[in-house]
Amino acid sequence: MTDSALDEYDENVARLAFNLELESMSLATREKRLELFKTFADFAYDWVYWMDPDGRCLYVSPSCERITGHFAAEFMHNPNLIELIAHPLDREAVARHLHQERVTQDLCSFDFRLIARSGEERWIAHVCRPVYGDDGTYLGRSANNHDITDRKQEKQRLIESERLYRALVEAAERMEEGIAILQDQEEHEAAFVFTNEEFARMVAFSVQELSGMRLGELLSSGHRPLAMNQYRRTQAGRDTERRHETLLMQKTGGTVPIELSFSQTTFGGRPATVCFARDITDRKRAEETRETLIAELQFALSKVKTLSGMLPICSTCKKVRNDNGYWSQIEEFIRDHSNAEFSHSICPECVDKLYPDMFEK
Repeated sequence: MTDSALDEYDENVARLAFNLELESMSLATREKRLELFKTFADFAYDWVYWMDPDGRCLYVSPSCERITGHFAAEFMHNPNLIELIAHPLDREAVARHLHQERVTQDLCSFDFRLIARSGEERWIAHVCRPVYGDDGTYLGRSANNHDITDRKQEKQRLIESERLYRALVEAAERMEEGIAILQDQEEHEAAFVFTNEEFARMVAFSVQELSGMRLGELLSSGHRPLAMNQYRRTQAGRDTERRHETLLMQKTGGTVPIELSFSQTTFGGRPATVCFARDITDRKRAEETRETLIAELQFALSKVKTLSGMLPICSTCKKVRNDNGYWSQIEEFIRDHSNAEFSHSICPECVDKLYPDMFEK
């Protein structure tokens, strides 16, 4: 063997030894990191796993059973199980992401749904990132799956609540009913934190002007104690009248009769009171017109005297005995007990009887 060939042989042996040493270091590093990873992940609340660069499952934490109902050994045996239990509507996205995990070394995250062994739908927040050894060798990817079902359900409930709230406000607008949300803020009791356009129209303020104002500022002095008492009773969770009438002050200086009702609610995570208001101006006018009419009728009826019942009358002289026991002429009795007036005359029969000589037959 020539010197040059010997030198080349020695160089190849040295390169091979270096590569073997590097591979040995990477394996040792990976095993060390995997051991540390297991120690941490075994006690993690989230479902954690580690895939090697070839897509094989190196570790799955016990929490996977709590979330999915499947054991860690099932995921170790079948790395595609996560795709199989994904929600049908999310399965394609999960498969696409799992493929991307194997070809990218970037941090990735997305939310998806899966169907647990129990049949329950669970929402998962998935985050995965590359794992590197101390020497920079790529060792695969670790993933963290956090159960966000409660958060998603709460968000869905909030969306549905907002949808219902919008429908309620729109319906109230169509029915010409004002809605306001009141909340105690520091030293301000029953401050407006929301009003719809109809409520603002009733009091001739803008929605922006009403924000931060207090209910007490709009209540007329004579009606303030009752309305504020009803508000406080509602805040305390005690029974209140379904609706009561009050007068609200308008920006223009006038007043508007309102029918109010209060109900407990929450706003911004704090207790609040929703106030429903209905303008009853037309109804009040109709009531006033009716009361005026009733008064006029009662006055007219008071002027009408009627006779009824049995009258004690003398069978001979035809006098009538009154309530005091006195006898009076029948015409006097009728005059005193009715609006009738008498004009006296004489009938032909009485003329013949009383004055037979005055007229010739």
